[in-house]
Amino acid sequence: MKKLTPIALVLALNTFTDNASADTWIGLDLGVGSSDYTSSSDNIDTSGVASLTIGYELTPTWGTSVTLLTGSGTSIAKDDIGEATEADEDLDYSAISLNAHRYFTLTDNQSVYVSVGVNYNQTKVELLESTPIDESGAGYTLSAGWEYDFGQWRVRAGAQRLGLSSVDVNTATLGIIVEF
Repeated sequence: MKKLTPIALVLALNTFTDNASADTWIGLDLGVGSSDYTSSSDNIDTSGVASLTIGYELTPTWGTSVTLLTGSGTSIAKDDIGEATEADEDLDYSAISLNAHRYFTLTDNQSVYVSVGVNYNQTKVELLESTPIDESGAGYTLSAGWEYDFGQWRVRAGAQRLGLSSVDVNTATLGIIVEF
């Protein structure tokens, strides 16, 4: 997956920049949240995500995008919270997602969005010296949020759920979009 990600990014950038117009955009989002996977059901899990998106607005209300996501997380047993301790489990993941967006205009500068996508991901969970999850596969991407348009760039805040192989990641995100 790590070898496919740069190749996919170059192909996506090539495709979108060849047909660049004011409807083409690139976005960067950062998020924090929680993760859920079977081996840590009675632990407290935290997760972070960074994503780079290249999008195209098909109409004022519909759009599509390709997103590269990468993230990590840790898990600590509930009994160890408040003590100086190391994480019990470590989560690392990366994914490439193809998404469809629907925009709902609130004012001239504000809108809300809903996004649905499918992803291909690589997920790895390490527990002490073992690796209970090390797999790749298909998953889903769901997000919703608010955007404020400043002209050539936008800011946004939202929530995202990633369904990855055997792991679900829920995050609150902040991001910026630049149109070109």
